Amino acid sequence: FFFFFFFQAEDGIRDVERSRGLGDVYKRQVHGMRFFADGPQMLSEGEMVDLCEILEKALLVYRELHEDKLKHLRSSKLTEEEIEEANESIDRDAKVLTHSLEIAGIIAKLYTAQAYAPFMSKLIPQFVYFWEHPGDSTRVLLSAICFFCDVIEYFPGAPFYSEVAAQAGKKYLSAMAHEDRSIVQSAGYGLGLIAQHAPAQFKEILAPAVQALLKVVHEPDSRSDEKAECTECAVGALGKIALFFYEYELVGAPLMQQYLGFLPLKAESEEAQNVHKLLIEQVLTKNAGLMGNVEHVKAALERVYALATAEPELEILKAEDAPLLQQCVAVLTGAN
Repeated sequence: FFFFFFFQAEDGIRDVERSRGLGDVYKRQVHGMRFFADGPQMLSEGEMVDLCEILEKALLVYRELHEDKLKHLRSSKLTEEEIEEANESIDRDAKVLTHSLEIAGIIAKLYTAQAYAPFMSKLIPQFVYFWEHPGDSTRVLLSAICFFCDVIEYFPGAPFYSEVAAQAGKKYLSAMAHEDRSIVQSAGYGLGLIAQHAPAQFKEILAPAVQALLKVVHEPDSRSDEKAECTECAVGALGKIALFFYEYELVGAPLMQQYLGFLPLKAESEEAQNVHKLLIEQVLTKNAGLMGNVEHVKAALERVYALATAEPELEILKAEDAPLLQQCVAVLTGAN
């Protein structure tokens, strides 16, 4: 059972180090459906709990190995070359952590409330440890950040949610200063999730979060190929803040207009689709911030439509969302 899931997980999973955001890593949900699909092969709740226990055991084994290697690094008189080799070994060993993240994310998405208890008792404590003790491994830290993105996105209303969201927000904010761009991208995405799903907790970090995200957006060459996915992830997070915290003096029209001015997104199709979809949904529900900036919203939607039409291969707009643009125009026209 254990090896079945881990070998299935390895086939087709994208490297978690490449990026996080709504893109690369989240595509693992599609791969995961092969062994979690609805129908006769769907795991029962009991089997799902058993799988969480298996993941916990795997994480405990890896944790013991990780602790030993960190202790070795701290206590031994190693050369720079030996330190580098040891850190590379830690990063390689973290593959089990990556696969555990992938499977845990699928469980969170498919079982939601049913997974509250096993996540809280078996998985969250393990990933808290790895977040606190990543060593110099980008893979370890990134896996922990991504795990809590899943928790924030799929478990609103869980008994532990408020505390986890508050702690994760502070951790994401700290990670925004990391030198590795994939860490910054993932942390930025996490801040956006907390802004959307845990507003009470996000209020405590609103000002520094906006500042950190704007710093990413306004970096030199922020739209270059190297930086585009990270930048657009930060734009998506700023959009959620602008949409759901518009009434705050720190946000208001200036941030809303900056967010709209960056649209359309195009660096990663799934991220672009979801950001554009959220904008369309909020127009149709007459979000107060959008209704106060009608001309900017119209211009942004026109650019989204123009790019989606001119370069369909970018897939920046889901097919079912394109017809809704006309409805958005009607709503915005009526708001004038």
